[in-house]
Amino acid sequence: MKTLPRYIPFWDYPEMGLVRRPVIANRLPSVKSVHTPAYRVLVDALVDARKAAGLTQQDLAHRLGKPQSFVAKVENRERRLDVVEFITLSRAVGLDPQTALRRVEDALPVQA
Repeated sequence: MKTLPRYIPFWDYPEMGLVRRPVIANRLPSVKSVHTPAYRVLVDALVDARKAAGLTQQDLAHRLGKPQSFVAKVENRERRLDVVEFITLSRAVGLDPQTALRRVEDALPVQA
């Protein structure tokens, strides 16, 4: 069997069954949620709540049982939160998750 060189993308070898997924013509490219205005609103709400509670990133990380870098990456939008992490983080800073989600919903564009 042919081995793949490290510098050539795998889709250059269709004879080995290594091809890219087909592109769906009418599908919009997905946007990572950390780069949307609505996600910025979510993170800003968490940061504001943390600061209002008088907590440092280190204090919050200790409450969560995570390293401080976890909190920093979330706040810098380098790491996306899943729903459970969001609720846990919200509770740790004293923010009602539903209130934060309402802010996010208001920041989303209206779908026609």
